[in-house]
Amino acid sequence: MSPPAGRNDPPAGDPAVAAATPIEVVRSEGRLHVATERVAVERVRIAKRIVTETKMVTVQVRREELVVERLPVTSTDQHPRGEHQNPTGPVVELVLHEEVPDVSTRVVAVERVRISTTSTAADRIEQATVRREVIDVVEDTEKPGPASTPWPRR
Repeated sequence: MSPPAGRNDPPAGDPAVAAATPIEVVRSEGRLHVATERVAVERVRIAKRIVTETKMVTVQVRREELVVERLPVTSTDQHPRGEHQNPTGPVVELVLHEEVPDVSTRVVAVERVRISTTSTAADRIEQATVRREVIDVVEDTEKPGPASTPWPRR
């Protein structure tokens, strides 16, 4: 029976041919290849909102008050005889004033906010299983013949 296709075994009976013909076997192994890929992780929305709060401010306000000062009448304040005075006296009108707080609000720019992104680098250990072939050479101590053929018979 002939050896399976693809084997380069020399004929079992000719030691000179076996020594002159080199036998080659290709050994393969898996190599780990690692690359990086940029993927979207998170979406961020930036929005402004209005917060309403009550502020209390103390404001000093002034107002005018009427002060009545009563003085005793002296002889110089007496009217000469013969003059008749209006019993109610002259009418005097005064306008009193007061300060009233004028409260208004204005929108004033107070802060500029800048938003940017930065990239950081970190080492990460990745793990994968790779396979490799191992070539074993097994010497057959028995005499070559049909019973000791290394490949299976069919």
